[in-house]
Amino acid sequence: MKFGTQLKILNNKTSKIVKLYFIIGSILFLVGFIFFANMLSNDIREDVSVVPDLYAQFIGLPDNINLENFLTDYFMTKIIPSIDYPILFCDSLLVPFSWENINVPQRNYSSLDTGDKERLTKLVKHLHHQGNYLPLFLDNNRKKLVGYVFFGETSSMRQLRYLPYAASVFVIIFIAVGAFALGYMRRNEKNRIWIGLAKETAHQFGTPTSSLMAWLNILESRLEDGEGNQELLDYIGHMYNDVTRLQKVASRFGKVGSTIKLKEISLDKGIAEIVEYFKNRVPKGKKRIKLIYFSEIQHVKLNIDEELIKWVLENLIKNAIDAMTGMEGNIIVTASPSDNMVSITISDQGKGIPRGMFKEIFLAGVTTKERGWGLGLSLAKRIIEEYHQGKIRVIQSEINKGTTIEILLPVSNGGKK
Repeated sequence: MKFGTQLKILNNKTSKIVKLYFIIGSILFLVGFIFFANMLSNDIREDVSVVPDLYAQFIGLPDNINLENFLTDYFMTKIIPSIDYPILFCDSLLVPFSWENINVPQRNYSSLDTGDKERLTKLVKHLHHQGNYLPLFLDNNRKKLVGYVFFGETSSMRQLRYLPYAASVFVIIFIAVGAFALGYMRRNEKNRIWIGLAKETAHQFGTPTSSLMAWLNILESRLEDGEGNQELLDYIGHMYNDVTRLQKVASRFGKVGSTIKLKEISLDKGIAEIVEYFKNRVPKGKKRIKLIYFSEIQHVKLNIDEELIKWVLENLIKNAIDAMTGMEGNIIVTASPSDNMVSITISDQGKGIPRGMFKEIFLAGVTTKERGWGLGLSLAKRIIEEYHQGKIRVIQSEINKGTTIEILLPVSNGGKK
């Protein structure tokens, strides 16, 4: 299956999963909300049913019944047993003398211990502050106050009051989980794109490099039969080196997304080889670019995949050369120990990078060049930080003055051997 087709399938799959999550989640939320609202409605209906029930019984009372006894009996047998909220009866001085649905023993207030008294007193003050009370008067003129009835909220009213907050929290969590899942899938999708792109590149490199190597072998064998062809043979030697390098590049792309094997080696020689390679390939002209390498890691061991680290260094040096196109100056590569790490810096005197892009240049698709996909530094960051637990960063850059990029790699077993 072609890489483009795989990418299209991945995008469609991610899109479908996200749509299903939000559609199914929204339906479940609406169903749950409707169910809970109906349950609250039934509870509230039961709470208020006492009023029409009392009215119905009151209408059917005979003329000779003692109304006070009827109301007292109805209150004590019908209302009090059915309530699920705190209720207190206090005298005119706000001293409780009876209570229900409160975790305090039902006995004379004066015989209660100090803790229970304080609990009742705090509850009375709280309900009084909320206005949840009714004054009791002895006469119809409401002049002689004899006490108060304090009452709390029913469970259904509490649930109804908290319903908007609970719904808001659920919606926030629902959206947050969806956003996290989407980001996670996007990251996985990006990783699969990287791996697919790298392996496709390795595959595409493989056939032409093998063919070039075969043609070089044929050309070399024929030139060796003649005389005076030493210069051409030298050119062929350089071509061999470049084709071999192409094969290494293909091999490096093939490692992306694969399990790599780290080996304990000294990187000093490898860095020197890379610098020497680019010395022979910098643009020639009146304005010269000079590559310089300073090393203090000749005996330092690193646990790395040498080919991948070389790939990163080649990429950075190539970027430094590109940044100095049409300019002259030095590209300085330094390698030195630094607190159980090896610091490798590549400094150029080129065009520089705006400060706001110090971190952005390591993102896929971001580039300061007129050409290119902006993948090189993103791959470099992945190789250094994910595969080798190191760091890569821009430590200094000024427009038209140059840039310094640093790589930090952990040393192996103390670093020296």
